[in-house]
Amino acid sequence: MLLLTFGEMIAFPFSNKFAIQRAKKGRHEQYMALFTISFSIAHVISHKFGIDLVAKYGFNITWAIITAIMFVCIAVLIYVLQLVKKEESI
Repeated sequence: MLLLTFGEMIAFPFSNKFAIQRAKKGRHEQYMALFTISFSIAHVISHKFGIDLVAKYGFNITWAIITAIMFVCIAVLIYVLQLVKKEESI
């Protein structure tokens, strides 16, 4: 839990900055509102999903599923970073 807390403390300011940089001029508030909404929805869904998985399948299966989701998220992040780099080079 300590590692997750530090990870979030380090990553959150950079994710805010990324959202603001992607915003078109004069639309920063709308982008940040969507960012906050998606962050909140993720917290609600992830806790409910995790609790349901533990109740139905146990901790070992839950951690295996979470690990698989993590690898999918890493792949998507790498893809998005490649798209951003390609966009910046144009």
